[in-house]
Amino acid sequence: KENTPVNNNGSRDDCGGTSHETCLEYVPEVNVGQYAIVHAGFALSILDEEEAKKTLDTWSEMLDAVEKEGLDIFGNPIENKPND
Repeated sequence: KENTPVNNNGSRDDCGGTSHETCLEYVPEVNVGQYAIVHAGFALSILDEEEAKKTLDTWSEMLDAVEKEGLDIFGNPIENKPND
Protein backbone atom coordinates (compact mmCIF):
# COMPACT_ATOMS: atom_id res chain seq x y z
CA LYS A 1 0.00 0.00 0.00
CA GLU A 2 1.33 3.38 -0.92
CA ASN A 3 -0.05 6.79 0.02
CA THR A 4 1.01 10.02 -1.70
CA PRO A 5 -0.36 13.43 -0.65
CA VAL A 6 -2.03 15.35 -3.51
CA ASN A 7 -3.36 18.35 -1.56
CA ASN A 8 -4.46 19.35 1.95
CA ASN A 9 -7.60 17.20 1.82
CA GLY A 10 -6.58 14.17 -0.20
CA SER A 11 -4.06 11.63 -1.35
CA ARG A 12 -3.45 9.14 -4.13
CA ASP A 13 -3.44 5.61 -2.76
CA ASP A 14 -2.34 2.30 -4.20
CA CYS A 15 -4.00 -0.85 -2.94
CA GLY A 16 -3.73 -4.10 -4.81
CA GLY A 17 -2.21 -2.40 -7.83
CA THR A 18 -5.10 0.03 -8.31
CA SER A 19 -4.55 3.74 -7.77
CA HIS A 20 -7.32 5.97 -6.40
CA GLU A 21 -7.66 9.50 -5.10
CA THR A 22 -8.91 9.45 -1.50
CA CYS A 23 -10.49 12.29 0.47
CA LEU A 24 -8.92 12.60 3.93
CA GLU A 25 -11.31 15.16 5.46
CA TYR A 26 -12.76 12.62 7.93
CA VAL A 27 -9.29 11.56 9.17
CA PRO A 28 -7.09 14.67 8.95
CA GLU A 29 -4.63 13.12 11.41
CA VAL A 30 -3.68 10.28 9.01
CA ASN A 31 -0.02 10.18 7.94
CA VAL A 32 1.75 8.82 4.88
CA GLY A 33 2.29 5.09 5.35
CA GLN A 34 -0.69 4.51 7.63
CA TYR A 35 -3.63 2.28 6.70
CA ALA A 36 -7.22 3.48 6.53
CA ILE A 37 -10.65 2.05 5.80
CA VAL A 38 -11.73 3.71 2.53
CA HIS A 39 -15.23 3.60 1.09
CA ALA A 40 -16.47 5.48 -1.97
CA GLY A 41 -13.27 7.53 -2.09
CA PHE A 42 -13.38 8.67 1.55
CA ALA A 43 -10.97 7.52 4.26
CA LEU A 44 -13.27 6.76 7.20
CA SER A 45 -10.95 5.51 9.95
CA ILE A 46 -7.30 4.70 10.56
CA LEU A 47 -6.18 1.12 11.19
CA ASP A 48 -3.05 -0.01 12.97
CA GLU A 49 -0.74 -2.22 10.91
CA GLU A 50 -1.82 -5.46 12.62
CA GLU A 51 -5.52 -4.83 12.00
CA ALA A 52 -4.80 -3.76 8.42
CA LYS A 53 -2.89 -7.00 7.77
CA LYS A 54 -5.79 -9.07 9.15
CA THR A 55 -8.23 -7.17 6.93
CA LEU A 56 -6.06 -7.55 3.82
CA ASP A 57 -5.56 -11.28 4.53
CA THR A 58 -9.32 -11.80 4.90
CA TRP A 59 -9.99 -9.87 1.68
CA SER A 60 -7.41 -12.02 -0.14
CA GLU A 61 -9.04 -15.23 1.17
CA MET A 62 -12.44 -14.05 -0.07
CA LEU A 63 -11.04 -13.23 -3.51
CA ASP A 64 -9.34 -16.63 -3.73
CA ALA A 65 -12.55 -18.44 -2.71
CA VAL A 66 -14.78 -16.79 -5.31
CA GLU A 67 -12.10 -17.12 -7.99
CA LYS A 68 -12.01 -20.89 -7.39
CA GLU A 69 -15.74 -20.88 -8.11
CA GLY A 70 -15.10 -19.05 -11.38
CA LEU A 71 -16.63 -15.81 -10.08
CA ASP A 72 -15.41 -12.30 -9.44
CA ILE A 73 -15.98 -10.59 -6.09
CA PHE A 74 -19.43 -9.45 -7.29
CA GLY A 75 -20.54 -12.98 -8.23
CA ASN A 76 -20.10 -12.50 -11.97
CA PRO A 77 -18.56 -15.33 -14.02
CA ILE A 78 -14.86 -14.99 -14.83
CA GLU A 79 -14.22 -15.71 -18.50
CA ASN A 80 -10.94 -17.62 -17.97
CA LYS A 81 -11.49 -19.67 -14.83
CA PRO A 82 -8.23 -20.65 -13.05
CA ASN A 83 -7.08 -24.26 -13.46
CA ASP A 84 -9.00 -24.66 -16.76
